[in-house]
Amino acid sequence: MRCLIEITEIPDGEAPLEVRRKWVGLVLPCQYIDGTGSHSVEVLSGKLATGYQNARAVAQHEAIAALSEMAPEAARWWTDHGYPKNGRVFLFKEHEARICA
Repeated sequence: MRCLIEITEIPDGEAPLEVRRKWVGLVLPCQYIDGTGSHSVEVLSGKLATGYQNARAVAQHEAIAALSEMAPEAARWWTDHGYPKNGRVFLFKEHEARICA
């Protein structure tokens, strides 16, 4: 199921706080993930991340494109670190985003 979400809280993760803070207020196209068999890895270390049951998945290329319009310096951090990765998603925890439509 596709929907739109608004990021309402600073997402958890390994990106610098000032980069993660720039997600707040963005509206992004997403898919709901029910947590069954899904997992996430940290963006820098690649370690398994926890707490992503019922997460919202946003295609990395769509997320970074939206971020670049509002906060080009934050988007540049992602591209400087090898993102977007083809066919991959960013996961936002259930409490970090609200469904808009």
